[in-house]
Amino acid sequence: MPETLTQKDLLARKAQVIKDIKEGKLFIYPTDTLHGLGTNAQNAKSVEKIIDLKRRSGKAFLIIAPSLRWIFDNCVVANKEIEKLLTEKLPGPYSFILKLKNVKAVSPIAINFSETVGVRLPNNWFSQIIAESGVPFISTSINYAGEPSAKRLFDIAQELQNSMDYVVWDEASSTGMASTIIDVTSGIPKILRP
Repeated sequence: MPETLTQKDLLARKAQVIKDIKEGKLFIYPTDTLHGLGTNAQNAKSVEKIIDLKRRSGKAFLIIAPSLRWIFDNCVVANKEIEKLLTEKLPGPYSFILKLKNVKAVSPIAINFSETVGVRLPNNWFSQIIAESGVPFISTSINYAGEPSAKRLFDIAQELQNSMDYVVWDEASSTGMASTIIDVTSGIPKILRP
């Protein structure tokens, strides 16, 4: 079973953590909304492990982008209004559905072989670690498919915890509320989840 790390613990071994993110290690980690399960979204084998652990199939994952620039480089931003919206809301507790411009930006299995991708840029210290890794990162709730998301460390199923390489817990930085999902693929924002 992995040890549970605090922000201080993780930052003390930041270089190793960044290397492990790039290699596709599995993480429980904080965001500005809920804690999540994640891994390098470009590593198909690691993404498959998350799918198997969650007992989930046929559903795309949200992705934490390493930067706003990554979103603009790899996704279709339909117009200036959408560009302004992304710039105003990110980083923050929002997820945006965009058409993928660069199909190699993430593993096809991470987005269920879709032409769109849901991207996040949490306003959270762990997102800075992802930014430094330079890779997109899976962002999914800590639960088995169809079950409630774990909001406290002791709510997490032991099998999920034991399967992680890192468990990073920081209750102070998470609101416990899911991100607002906005579909901007048509060029007109449409809220899918308030």
